[in-house]
Amino acid sequence: MPQLYFSVERPLADELARRAAAENLPLSQYLARLVRQQVQSEWPEGYLSAVIGCCAVEDWEIP
Repeated sequence: MPQLYFSVERPLADELARRAAAENLPLSQYLARLVRQQVQSEWPEGYLSAVIGCCAVEDWEIP
């Protein structure tokens, strides 16, 4: 798996570390999750059913 390196200011690094710790995740896993959420190019599995599936329209086509 490729590794990415980048730099941020100390206050931001501290905040990221705090948020990762609050979720009981290593910082690298927390950052990877943030990146996946921002770069994701498809709808999450089950999203359309959960969000628009509640609209009971029988002839509605999902694009």
